Amino acid sequence: MRAARQGASAAHARVSPGEFNRLGLTPELTAGAVAAIGVFLWTHSADLARPSALAAAFDPAPMRTLFAAGGRGIRCQTQGPGWKIGLAAKPTGCDQPSYEETLAAHRGKDNIFGKLADSMPEVGQNSSGITTRADGTFSNKPSPDIQLAEVQRARCFQTDRPYAVGDRGLHAVTEQPRHRDDISLPRYLASSDAAARSVTEATPAERDARLLDYFKVRKLMDEVIHRFFGDPGLQVAAARYVAPEHQTAIAALRERLADPGFASALSPLKRAEIEVLAAAPLDFVTCIARRAQGQKKA
Repeated sequence: MRAARQGASAAHARVSPGEFNRLGLTPELTAGAVAAIGVFLWTHSADLARPSALAAAFDPAPMRTLFAAGGRGIRCQTQGPGWKIGLAAKPTGCDQPSYEETLAAHRGKDNIFGKLADSMPEVGQNSSGITTRADGTFSNKPSPDIQLAEVQRARCFQTDRPYAVGDRGLHAVTEQPRHRDDISLPRYLASSDAAARSVTEATPAERDARLLDYFKVRKLMDEVIHRFFGDPGLQVAAARYVAPEHQTAIAALRERLADPGFASALSPLKRAEIEVLAAAPLDFVTCIARRAQGQKKA
């Protein structure tokens, strides 16, 4: 353990701002400069014999800003682990505009930084469901704001993980499971029924917790049913949800949503999804299913 700490301390010392640096650049700024120069030479290879074009493209003012931003990002990444394990102070200045955000100011300009900025994907979600964050990282899970907007627009609910119908095997709604742990549409529907009955049997003190449990079970079962049984499974489930116990649970949910105390305790996303369930309980489907429905109509 001691050797590991000494090794980490040595690694941290190598990125210390107090270290001697050639040309007055810290190691982080040096890395940023080398990277930028390499990209510059590649993008302006046709202008290498035209000094005036190179001078216009290689404007030193934005270069200093870009080098600083790139160096700051590297410093925060290299010093961050040391701070996490107690070997260094928390790096400062990491909440300033990122390298990508600084580049964005140069979009459309005819220089190295404009070319880099124009090649960067726009922040937000693209048609493939990939979200680009402001710091330049990517995720296949949309941001909470994007998720909320889709729930409100498409009247659906979000899932914790992406899935595709049949990606773990597609089953017929008439299929009867042979073993206890087999994929089972009857068992999934019975779970939703039990959650609904739990609401109807709850005491006033238990009601809110039971309602939230019913919401969670409906989400989970409807996701699983769509994944393994596709649209036919959703149709069977919708027919099941007209049962009295489900109607009673939905009525109780609508009543509680009218209470500001109940609604204000929910996150914006959860509240939006519960409102969708209360408004259209027979059409409560995942946003993945809703997107597929939209594609079929198109």
